[in-house]
Amino acid sequence: MKIRIYIIAHKEFFVPKDIPKIYVPLQVGAATNKKIGYVRDDSGEHISEKNNIYNELTGQYWAWKNSKEDIIGYCHYRRYFVNVYGKVKNFFGGKNGDFLGEKEIKKILKENQMIVHNATYFPETVFQQYERTQGKIPLMIAKKVIIQYYPEYEKAFEHVLKSHKIHLLNMFITYKEIANQYAEWIFGLLEKTEEILRKEYPEFPVERSMGMLAERMLDVWIIQNKISIKECFSINTERIDRRPW
Repeated sequence: MKIRIYIIAHKEFFVPKDIPKIYVPLQVGAATNKKIGYVRDDSGEHISEKNNIYNELTGQYWAWKNSKEDIIGYCHYRRYFVNVYGKVKNFFGGKNGDFLGEKEIKKILKENQMIVHNATYFPETVFQQYERTQGKIPLMIAKKVIIQYYPEYEKAFEHVLKSHKIHLLNMFITYKEIANQYAEWIFGLLEKTEEILRKEYPEFPVERSMGMLAERMLDVWIIQNKISIKECFSINTERIDRRPW
């Protein structure tokens, strides 16, 4: 069973020396940037040129359309899934290591369908936090799209918006079949949302809008499809305070 975890990156970065071989750098936004020697998201069928709007999701789109792994995952050039020992060493000693490896991933996925980043908890609701930081327009458009095209998701959508926790960062590991199912839904939703946003709100700053919206939509899809998840720790290799974002 072939497994690959793509390290999403828009620039050159230091690849941790002890990271397992299943982790492979993937350059996103490659269509508008110079080559840096990584796998690129502008080959085959892609939306690489939309990286400023979709962020790491241009890498997920590329993998959906072009990769052939049995198990697939996504982390960031500075954010990685680790086991509990890696989190403890990172927190207390500032050391990086104990990245989630092939055996651990396969073991977890025998009992769960998806590995996700630990939930983030807000004192406010998910809707209030998004409105405060991003403005509510993309989220309100997404709601209209869901009601029109994906009505079976409306209840899960409302549940997530009223919640105080969310799985952020667009990081997960799962079977390719499940990843493809999610990709088909999320990119259909985002494409329709972006089209309305550009047409009805031409002054709205679209940069990063779809990537940020997708962070709130993963839980909607998980809940609606009754996906069993396992939360795992992550580390940020660039932060002194060791917070994951």
